[in-house]
Amino acid sequence: MVAQEVSAVLPEAVSTEPSGDRLLGLKPEALIPVLVEAIKEQQAEIADLKARVARLSPSSVAIRDR
Repeated sequence: MVAQEVSAVLPEAVSTEPSGDRLLGLKPEALIPVLVEAIKEQQAEIADLKARVARLSPSSVAIRDR
């Protein structure tokens, strides 16, 4: 990730150098909650898509179990 890009969406995850050089750094600990929520959303979407596939193709029982 690039700190300049992250600062546009999650400014609290970016730190600046005290020397005033305008160097930016990432605070990884600030990204963890955001990434965990993104994974939860992704898993919910995957579960929904698996359920849709199962309804469309009853013979695809193996897909539901993956």
